[in-house]
Amino acid sequence: MIENYFPSALPIPKLKEFVSEKLSEKNLNQKNTLWATSVCSDEVNQSLHQLDEYFETFGPFILGGISGIPFAGKTGFKAFASHIPDHGGAFIIYGPHVGITQEGEIGKVHRAGQKLNTSSCGSVIGALNTLKSDENSEKPTYDYQQEEVKNLLRNNWAKLSSSDDQIITATEITYTEIKHEIREIITSCISYLEDKPLLAVGGILINTHPSDEDLFDIRDIDWY
Repeated sequence: MIENYFPSALPIPKLKEFVSEKLSEKNLNQKNTLWATSVCSDEVNQSLHQLDEYFETFGPFILGGISGIPFAGKTGFKAFASHIPDHGGAFIIYGPHVGITQEGEIGKVHRAGQKLNTSSCGSVIGALNTLKSDENSEKPTYDYQQEEVKNLLRNNWAKLSSSDDQIITATEITYTEIKHEIREIITSCISYLEDKPLLAVGGILINTHPSDEDLFDIRDIDWY
C-alpha cells in the first residue's frame, strides 16, 4: 500500500539527510537553525523528533494542532521567527499523517502497549466518520480544532463522497489546506524573518509499525 500511494516516501533517517543537504545551500546548519513543525499533535508523530539529532538549537516550535493544521497562526509564526538565532535561519516541516499497518490497512496504526490497531490520523478519520454518520450534528463546545477539521472536509464533501479511498483523499485534502495556510502565514509575516532564510518542507508522514521506520513523502520544498 505504501508503494501504491507513496512510492517516493523516505525513511525518517533519509529525510534527515535530505534536510541537512538543503539547509547547507543557504549556509544553515545544526548550530544556527531553529526548526518548527506543523504536524498533528498525536504522539505517534514523535518519529519526526529524530531530527532533534541534527538540530542543536531548542526545538521544535509547535505550529500545528490536531490534523497538522497550523492553529498557532500568525501569532505563533511571529514568535517562532523572533527566536531564530542571530546570523542563522529556520526550517519548518509540515503536513498531515496517515497510518498503514503491516497488513496494509490504511488509516490504522499499531501503538506500543495496545492490542488493537487504532486510527491514524484520528482527527481526520474522526471528522470523516462524523460527517458520514450525522453531517448536521450540533457543534460541541471546547472542540474548536476538530470543528475546523470537520469544516474542511465538509467543504470538500463532493470530492470525498466520490472517492474510492476516502481516507487517502481526506489526507490529501488536509495536506493541501495545511500547505495553503503555511504559505499564507509565512508570506504575510515575511518581514518578521528579518531576511533570515527559511526552508519549508511539506509532505505526508506515514506511520508504520513500531518495529519499522516511519516515512515522509515530500511534496513541496520552498525557500523564503
